[in-house]
Amino acid sequence: MTNLVGHRVQNYEIGCTTIEMADNKCCIATYNMHGMNIGRSGLVDLCNNPQIKLIAVQEHWLTPSNIHLLNSIHPEFVGFGISAVTSRLGTEVYCGRPYGGVGFLWHKSLCHTVIIGAVAESGRCLSVEIELDSREKINVITVYFPCYNSSVQYSVDLAECLAYIEDVVSNGLSSVLLGDLNFPCDGQNEGYRQCYSVLSRYNIYHCDEFLGTDTCYTYYNCSLHQSSFIDHMFVSDVIRNDIINASEVK
Repeated sequence: MTNLVGHRVQNYEIGCTTIEMADNKCCIATYNMHGMNIGRSGLVDLCNNPQIKLIAVQEHWLTPSNIHLLNSIHPEFVGFGISAVTSRLGTEVYCGRPYGGVGFLWHKSLCHTVIIGAVAESGRCLSVEIELDSREKINVITVYFPCYNSSVQYSVDLAECLAYIEDVVSNGLSSVLLGDLNFPCDGQNEGYRQCYSVLSRYNIYHCDEFLGTDTCYTYYNCSLHQSSFIDHMFVSDVIRNDIINASEVK
């Protein structure tokens, strides 16, 4: 089944969350592709939505040699991304499918307003700076956090992501952070607590409540009948009142 901004394939249901901001009418989407082969059609659907101007993607699973495919998804969109396997390919013979990776697609009408920011060496984070119609500039950061577990390696990997984010938002601009954080925004979750401790210092908080439902999920495994809400958007308090709509589409 294919719908406007997502599709169901095999035993995965892939969802997309969008947020629309007032005044500048900038509609931003975040989309976990679960690989280019699985997620390409859903990404095309997003590009065909006339309201959406910027798309943050995670888990495109592209290697450095084919990352250019993000730039050929749709004739009206420009794509840029980073691979998560770059460092491994430089130090070892890599076997198996690629993994991870993040990127952005933006409508060509925004080309003169988008500046690509720093690249995280891990391939888990990427940022752009956008100038809105009001001349206000904002940071937009796409992330693919490590899967939560109680290991030391998880804490190390998450700390690296948070250090990158802190470096970006320290420029003083309002910020939108979005993507697959791999944890619920629940105070009982250690990953969320670590994230909150950093972002709250910059008055950046999640906006899950804008979805207006207690049954939202962004991942569903049809075979196991398991669902989770692990994809989120965080925004600076100063632009929070500009949000006019947020939606999760399956």
